Amino acid sequence: MGKKITVREFIVLLRRSGIETVELSPSEIKGYKNRWYRTFVSPAKDSGRLRAVCLGIDDDLRIHPGCGKDARESGFKGFLWHVYRYEAIIDYKKGIYARAAFNRQLKKNMILVDNFSRENTAFLIRDAPGIRAEDLDNLTDATITDVDYAWTYSKTHEEEWFGPYFYKKRV
Repeated sequence: MGKKITVREFIVLLRRSGIETVELSPSEIKGYKNRWYRTFVSPAKDSGRLRAVCLGIDDDLRIHPGCGKDARESGFKGFLWHVYRYEAIIDYKKGIYARAAFNRQLKKNMILVDNFSRENTAFLIRDAPGIRAEDLDNLTDATITDVDYAWTYSKTHEEEWFGPYFYKKRV
């Protein structure tokens, strides 16, 4: 594995190869994350704590699990992939199976969100069927989702323990 790069640096590489990308505004990112959560988490599994861990938005969660700091003080914004850890999604693929499923998945227009940086960065990637799991290996922590929310792939910053994860909704 090479040097870690930011989502922004990855987007520069995509643009250099002729792939069109559009940066999402903060309100579009918030809308994407909320829709992602509502699409992939069943109402039966939804909870304030899960929303806080995934979206980092619940003011009742003062301490982020595992870091011992106030969520706002530590800059914690949530990691979407925690839905897998908390078993709010079932029938997902993990590890090499997730990578293989993502690579087989038909891709066209996708949204790539940076789960790790404090920048709250996300991009629409247009007409990029050739993106593979290997292309995302140098990202620290990111989630990529079909614009129709038919599938999602998350590459975690804790890859020795968690992920990557791939989930495709059944039609």
